[in-house]
Amino acid sequence: DGRLIAFLSEANGATELWLWEAETGRQRQLTRLGNHIAGYSWARDGESLLVAANTRGGYDIYRVGVADGATQRLTGDDLYEVSPVETPGGARVLYVRLSEGWTDHEIVSIAPGGGDERVIATDSDLFDYHYGRTFGVPAVAPDGSVLLFRSHRSGWINYWAAPLEANGEPRQFCPQAADQSGATWSPDGRQVAFLSNTNGTLALWLCDADGGNARALVAPEQGVCAAPVWSPDGSTIAFFLAAPDDTQDLWLVNAASGVARRVTDTLPVGLRGQLVRPEKISYPSFDGRTIHAYLYRPPTLPPGTRAPAVLHIHGGPTSQFYDALDPLAQFLAARGFAVLMPNIRGSSGYGKEFEDLNNGDW
Repeated sequence: DGRLIAFLSEANGATELWLWEAETGRQRQLTRLGNHIAGYSWARDGESLLVAANTRGGYDIYRVGVADGATQRLTGDDLYEVSPVETPGGARVLYVRLSEGWTDHEIVSIAPGGGDERVIATDSDLFDYHYGRTFGVPAVAPDGSVLLFRSHRSGWINYWAAPLEANGEPRQFCPQAADQSGATWSPDGRQVAFLSNTNGTLALWLCDADGGNARALVAPEQGVCAAPVWSPDGSTIAFFLAAPDDTQDLWLVNAASGVARRVTDTLPVGLRGQLVRPEKISYPSFDGRTIHAYLYRPPTLPPGTRAPAVLHIHGGPTSQFYDALDPLAQFLAARGFAVLMPNIRGSSGYGKEFEDLNNGDW
C-alpha cells in the first residue's frame, strides 16, 4: 500500500530488517534475529514479511510481523533455505532449498504458517556459491499458475517454467544461447521482462507470457541493464543502466515503443567524456578456445608507442567482467597503463561447458 519501505541495515551490528515510514520519515528496527539476512519479501497483505536468516547457523525462513516484530520460524532442517515469496493471494509460501554442496535446488511450497510441504520443481548441477543468489527468487505469474526459475540444464542459465499446482515437467521458457536473469512479470501477466547477457553486455528483453515473441527492448552497444521493475499500469519499465565509461543510473523505458530516457545522473561533474571506453577483444587460448577480454588503452598514449600493462583478473571461482564501470581500470588507464581484463577460462556468461573449465584448477 506504499506506507512502508523495508530495507537492510547493520546500524546495530548484525544485518537486520528495518522499516521506513513514508508519511513521517521515521525508521525503526523490525527484526532482532542477530545474524545475517539473505533475502526477504513482503506478504501480500502487508502485515508481515518473509525473511531468510541464518540465526541458527543455516538459513531458515521466518515470518516477521510488521506491527510488533514478532517472529515465527517456518522451516527447520539443516539445509540452506532462502528466497521466500508468497503466491498471489497469500495462500502459500515458496522458497528455495539448496543441497549441502550448493549445486542442487528445490522450489518448495508450504502453508502460510509452515508445514504441508510440497516440492514444486527441482534443479541440479547449478553451482551456487552465492547460496541461492545465482539460482534467484522464483518469479511467480500474477495469476499464480506458473513460476519461472533459472537452470543450467540447456547449457546456459536460461529460465524454465513450472506449474505451481499440477504435476508436470518444467519447460524451457525462452530458449536463448545467453545467460538470463532478472525475470519479472508485467502486472497483467501477459509479458515477462528479463536480462540477457551476451559477452558481458546485459540487454533488457521482453517476451510474451508463453515465452514466445522474444525481442530486445533496450540493447546498449556497451552497457549493463539491471533490476527491471514494471510500473503498476504496465506501460513502463524502470531499470538501471551502467557502462564502462558511465555510472549506474535509473532509466525508464516505454514497454510498447522501446523509447528510453535517463532519470538520474550520478557521474561526477567533469568526468563526462573523460573516461576510457574499452575495446572488447578476443584471442585463442592454448587449446584453441576463444577468450574474450576488455582492453583499456591509456588516453594519452601517442600512436605507435608502447605502454606498461596491467593484467586484471576477476574473482571466482565463477564470475565475469561486464560492461560496467571499473574504477581501478579507469584509474590505471588515466595514469598511462594499458589494462587487460580477460574473462578467463571458467568465467560465467559463456555457457556451462566454459564455466566448468577451471574445475580442479581455480
